[in-house]
Amino acid sequence: MHIVLYHSVRRKRVNYTFRIDEDMFKSIEKEANEKGIAVSSLMCRITRNYVQRDRFLEQLGFIPVGKDVIRSWLDRIPEDLLQDDAEKLGSTIAREYITYFFHDIDVHTLIQFLDVWLGTLGGELQKKEHYGTHTIAINHCVSIQYSLYLKEFLRALIEPITSQQVKFVEITSNLVSFSFKVK
Repeated sequence: MHIVLYHSVRRKRVNYTFRIDEDMFKSIEKEANEKGIAVSSLMCRITRNYVQRDRFLEQLGFIPVGKDVIRSWLDRIPEDLLQDDAEKLGSTIAREYITYFFHDIDVHTLIQFLDVWLGTLGGELQKKEHYGTHTIAINHCVSIQYSLYLKEFLRALIEPITSQQVKFVEITSNLVSFSFKVK
């Protein structure tokens, strides 16, 4: 089976043909039909997700964990310890990931990292940028403990890099919404 991909890059489209297993193509075609989109659109999405996110996750050895498992673990951790862990990981491990993937730590690589990492949280992600203020809402549907963890993790990661305070707009059991300015 041959598939032709049309990929938009600065309004240019590249026509590329490659081979794919017929059963895999049928599965992709079925998924595209269920979503009401063209097969080429789904293939572009799959390719974009791999290039922008999934290949990094493979390199780090991330494993998928169900939300029920995360809820169970987080519910057992006292809030003060949860916040301490989040702060430590946000200020160390996340910075190491940025350096590993993008070589420099600055506001541009921070934003690239947030795109990759926040895209792994298994929920809807809304992003806006307006005159240097980045606003992000993560609908994760896990728990309030997870939201509190994310809040501290993000604060510890973002504030030292941007030299700006992170403003948390909404913290619920399903959602974390925040904004930060980039000079």
